[in-house]
Amino acid sequence: MSAIVQSQFGITVLDVIKFQYKTRLLFDDVQSCYTVAYIQKGEVTTTSSEREYVAVAGDVMIHRPNDPFNVISRRDGVHYLFNIQVSSGRGRRLLQAIPVR
Repeated sequence: MSAIVQSQFGITVLDVIKFQYKTRLLFDDVQSCYTVAYIQKGEVTTTSSEREYVAVAGDVMIHRPNDPFNVISRRDGVHYLFNIQVSSGRGRRLLQAIPVR
């Protein structure tokens, strides 16, 4: 699935994955695209090259391409992961032009 808005930018959803778990330990995961993680249930601690974050149900995390990250959860949880490519009408990667913090 993809969407173009007035030829200004494009978003291509590569896949959507539902993770349901009792505990979750993921170390040094690297994706070649952006990963948008929606926390439906639970609480996770995620670290990237910059810092550590705690996300709870209702939060959204964005992991940059080619930037290793860790995810640790010690209790039940449900996450939805959306792997996406984003670009501007000129072919530049949009979220590289606009820093995500």
